Amino acid sequence: SLKRSFLLKWNKGFNDLLGPQVEPMNLCGLRRHYQEIKIIPPSNGGTGECPVVDAALETRRTLPYAPLDREDFPGSRKFLSLSCWVVILLASFWPSIKADSSPLATVRVRTHEEAGNPVAGVLVQLNLEGSPVRSLTTSERGEAEFARLAPGAYEIVISKEGFESLKQSDIAVTVETPIEVEFTLVPKIEVKESINVDESAPTPLEQGSSPSTELQRTQVKNLPNRPTEVADVLPLIPGVVRTPDDEIRISGSSEHSSAFIVNSADVTEPATGRFGVSVPVDSVETINVFKTPYLAQYGRFTAGVVSVETRRGGDKWHFEFNDPLPEFRIRSGHLRGLRDASPRIIFNGPLIANRFYLSHGIEYSLHKLPVRTLSFPFNETKQESTNSFTQLDYILSPTHLLTGTFHLAPRRTNYVNLEFFNPQPVTPSFRAHDYTGTIIDHLSIGSELLESLVAIKRYSADVWGQGPEEMILTPTGNRGNYFS
Repeated sequence: SLKRSFLLKWNKGFNDLLGPQVEPMNLCGLRRHYQEIKIIPPSNGGTGECPVVDAALETRRTLPYAPLDREDFPGSRKFLSLSCWVVILLASFWPSIKADSSPLATVRVRTHEEAGNPVAGVLVQLNLEGSPVRSLTTSERGEAEFARLAPGAYEIVISKEGFESLKQSDIAVTVETPIEVEFTLVPKIEVKESINVDESAPTPLEQGSSPSTELQRTQVKNLPNRPTEVADVLPLIPGVVRTPDDEIRISGSSEHSSAFIVNSADVTEPATGRFGVSVPVDSVETINVFKTPYLAQYGRFTAGVVSVETRRGGDKWHFEFNDPLPEFRIRSGHLRGLRDASPRIIFNGPLIANRFYLSHGIEYSLHKLPVRTLSFPFNETKQESTNSFTQLDYILSPTHLLTGTFHLAPRRTNYVNLEFFNPQPVTPSFRAHDYTGTIIDHLSIGSELLESLVAIKRYSADVWGQGPEEMILTPTGNRGNYFS
C-alpha cells in the first residue's frame, strides 16, 4: 500500500545516512497510532509478524520482521553524538542568528556648548538595561552614530574632562526612523570639600583704585569736535556719557555722587553738586577719570572722580590763539548774526628764569540754541560765558614748590527752558558767578610727598523773569512772565 511504500523508502534513506557499514534496518516495531510513529517491541517475543494498522482503511496487515538488536546499528552511537553536537552549536548561535535576522535601528548623538559650538572628543556610552552596549567618541563635528541596534529602550551617558557628565534614559529606539539625541555641555564647577586654615592669617588685601583713563593735552587739542572745556572732553572716555540735560555720568552715576578735582582741590559747585564750568581745555595738562576711587584722598565720594592737572609755564614764552573764527547764522540767503563762537587765548612763560612761572588761559563762549516749534527770531536760547584760569608757580628749592591758581567763570543764559508752551516772555533768565582760588605747597621728603592745600570757592546764582506781569497757565500755552 501507499503507507508501506513510505515506510520502506524511509528505511532506505535512514540506512543511506548511516553509511554502508550499517545493515538494512528492519521496520518491525513501527506502528502508527493517532498519526504518530513509534518504535514498539514485538508482541510475540521477538519472532513472528509485525502488525501494521492502516488508519484510513481500518484493516490490519502483517509484514515479516526480524527482532531488533543494537548490533544491527554499529554507527548509531556516532550518529547520536554528532546530532547532539550539532544541536548544541545551533543553540549557542541561535541568538545572534536571530538578532541578525531582526530589523536594525540607528542612534545619532550630537554634543555642543552653550554657545552652539560642537564639542569633539566626548565619550558617549550606550547602555541597555543597565549594561554597556557600545561606546564611541564624538568627531570634530561633535557627532557620534550607533548603527545596527536592536529595537529597545536605551540609555546614553556622555562625559568629557572639564564638563559635567550628562545622562538621558528611556530612549525608545525603533526601526522606523533614526533617533537623534542632542546634549548641551556645561563647564564643571569645582567644589572644594575641605578648607585649610593656617596658624597665621595672611596679610589682608588692600582695596585699591581702579586704573584711571588718561588724556594728554596733545590728544585733546587735535580732537575734531573742538572742545572748549574739560566737560566737553569727558564723553570721549569709555564709561562716561553726557545726557541731553548737559549732565556728566560716570559708569551710570550722576555728578551728585562724583567729584571734579583741579590740582587736588574739589571745585564741584556746592549749591547744585554739579561740575559747573570747568577749566579751559588749553590750560589742562592731563585728565584722569577714576571710575571706582577707593583711595584715601577720594574717600568722600561714592562714584567716579575727574582729576585734572593744569599746565605750568615753561622756560620760554608761548602764545596760542585757538578757534578764532565764529559760525555765522544764515537764513533765506541773508546773514543774521552769529550762531556760535568760542575763541581761546593762552600764554605762558617765565616771570623769573628758573624760579617763577606764569600760565594764563581765557576763552569766550557764545551759543544760540534754536527751538524749531517757535518762529524766528523768538525761538532761541542764548548762552554766554567767560572762562579764565591763571596759575603761578614758584620754585623755592629743588624739593619745594609753591603753586597758586585763580579760576574765574561768570556765565549767563537768556530764555531758559524755551519751548512751544513756554515762549520767551514766560521763560526766566539765569546768571551765575564762580570764583575759585587755591594755594598748594608741595614738599618732597625722600621718597614721600607732603602736600598742603588751601582752597577758597565762591559761587552765586540769580534767576529772574522777563517782566513784572503775572504768569497765566492755559492748556494751549502759558502767557505772562516767569515768577519764582
